[in-house]
Amino acid sequence: MRPLLFAVLLCVSLTCFGAEKKVAPKAEEPIPAKPEAIVAELEKLLTDDSDNGAKNEKDAEALWKKRITRVEALIAGFRQQFPDHPLRWDVLYWEANSFDVREQLGMPQPAGAKPVAVMYAEIAEAPDALPAIKAKASAERLMALSGDLMEKKMTLPDWEKEVTAHLAKFPECDLNPMIQDQRLSFVEELDPPRLIGLLEELSKDANSETATMAKQRLAVAKERELLKSKPLDLKFKPLEGDEVDLEKLRGKVVLIQFWATWCGPCMSEMPHVQSTYAKLHDKGFEILGISLDDDEKELRAVLKKKKITWAQCFDGKGWESPLAKRFGIDAIPALWLVNKKGMVVDMDATEDLEAKIEKLLAE
Repeated sequence: MRPLLFAVLLCVSLTCFGAEKKVAPKAEEPIPAKPEAIVAELEKLLTDDSDNGAKNEKDAEALWKKRITRVEALIAGFRQQFPDHPLRWDVLYWEANSFDVREQLGMPQPAGAKPVAVMYAEIAEAPDALPAIKAKASAERLMALSGDLMEKKMTLPDWEKEVTAHLAKFPECDLNPMIQDQRLSFVEELDPPRLIGLLEELSKDANSETATMAKQRLAVAKERELLKSKPLDLKFKPLEGDEVDLEKLRGKVVLIQFWATWCGPCMSEMPHVQSTYAKLHDKGFEILGISLDDDEKELRAVLKKKKITWAQCFDGKGWESPLAKRFGIDAIPALWLVNKKGMVVDMDATEDLEAKIEKLLAE
């Protein structure tokens, strides 16, 4: 698992001398004497996402930099003490894994460092590397190569050939479901006609985690495919008022707003959504909110404070909300536009929202 930046927090102690506060000098931690202990500490440093009390992002960043400094010391210590030990490949794996963190922290990569895809490839092909680390490195290499795919330095068919080779060589790798999930996302974006067929194939995969994930995404894909040919069927009992039935709003342009009060981007865009509503409501524009909050009291407080007046669907289930599951909502805010005939015509309506609505109202 990749480390969650700014989530791992450490405690820093201060010692007082006389009337003046000074930071007590801290002796360097010794490098463990056993190679297994070094590898275990590297893994803990780069995967532990426990919260030990950092109060803000600045503190968390400083503490993560201390972790990376310790990682560097452990790597150097291992290579000095155990240059030919088979676990050197595990050390290389965690070094490559740390590069993402270094980049996010704005720290330079080690001098002479190879690209991470090359590092992972070396591990995967190393004769004396342990099978588990070879498999993980092969999977991580694919994730590294996905950057080339997004930058159009590699084609989707070529990347999928690499995926096929990895799966054949390491069928039991724990990271395979993650790779298949990434593959599906690429196919959905770059070759959408293949998506449902691939999902049907993967829903029968021998890996139960992959199969379950594919079945869930297949249901969503079929639901969304239906939206291309038939009006959106949406009914719910709102927080206030009578049942909402989208069919009864035919003749109006409707914005379906998936959001939550705890979502910063949702709240940031709310004033623009409200001003658009105020300007165009009398011309036939409506908004239906689908809240992914789990605290009704907090939701009601925000609705009142921000004077958000349109109907809100709320069930307190957050991301597990049936509507979020049904439509595959995995990121918010998500704004869908429905035309006067009840058809979903835009599932990413944030940009140029007002102009899009005015165009639909004119139809």
